[in-house]
Amino acid sequence: MAIIKFSTNVPQVINFDVLEAEQVEGNYGPQYLYQLGDDRLYATELLYKTISAGCGAFGPGDYEVAKMEGEDGKKYWIIKDGPDGTVVADSRSLGASKAPPKPQTPAPTPAPTQTQNAAPAASEAQAARHKPSLVDVGAQMFSCLRMADAMWEYLSREATPETIQASAATMYIQANKQGLQPNEKQQEAFKSLMAEVVQREANDASQGIA
Repeated sequence: MAIIKFSTNVPQVINFDVLEAEQVEGNYGPQYLYQLGDDRLYATELLYKTISAGCGAFGPGDYEVAKMEGEDGKKYWIIKDGPDGTVVADSRSLGASKAPPKPQTPAPTPAPTQTQNAAPAASEAQAARHKPSLVDVGAQMFSCLRMADAMWEYLSREATPETIQASAATMYIQANKQGLQPNEKQQEAFKSLMAEVVQREANDASQGIA
């Protein structure tokens, strides 16, 4: 039997033909043993809860499991539905709850003024100005890929395209969560790349290259 192990930021597809796990005692506390055909998976409590939250809702099948590392160095688990890549569980959201707000005595509602009526319109206009365009999305992805590639090269470690893509995806997700947008220089770099692609396609077409 082979023991399934995970490398950071390297997702792998696992066939969960069964979702029941046996609690066993590991070297660092309790673990949960999944008997998956000829393979075995020893899950920590966090991974077990993530599997239960994601796979338990959809039943047995193929799932992509990845141990990710955030910018703060903390590890977390992401589980995606194998066929379409939809995220079905994220360990960072497990147990996240907020205390209910304390009841407060409602203040008297002031009469509407022109300034108050104008505030929602101003907020909507501001939101529209900051809504990312397709160029913003492309520039963000392009910048994340370049940074991930440069990071692995700086570390002088061999990295597969899948590893670089996983690192770039982590950067892209964190950037969106922080509300970061590509700057003008990053946008221009992406536009130049697109111009080169269009020119190359035009050259190929003129030369009869399929």
